[in-house]
Amino acid sequence: MLKKVEIYEIFLKSLEDNDFVGADMMRKYLQMGFTRSRRYANYKGGKKYNKEHDYKKLERGGGSKKKSEKCRYIFQKMTSGRRA
Repeated sequence: MLKKVEIYEIFLKSLEDNDFVGADMMRKYLQMGFTRSRRYANYKGGKKYNKEHDYKKLERGGGSKKKSEKCRYIFQKMTSGRRA
């Protein structure tokens, strides 16, 4: 499994090589990591729906505001000023 820094390096290398398809894929992987980390920050255990009760949406919360801000900061830092 690649770490976010490795994915970001591949993203930058793809842009340098004018490989916009590769850069777009890496951007999407970075965004998927961001959305997954936001899910864990917003919902305890990362579970948004309750399987046992007709998949009703669980109450939001249980996540740390500090973690939430950190994942937002990391994603913005990695994508600021980039167009892909």
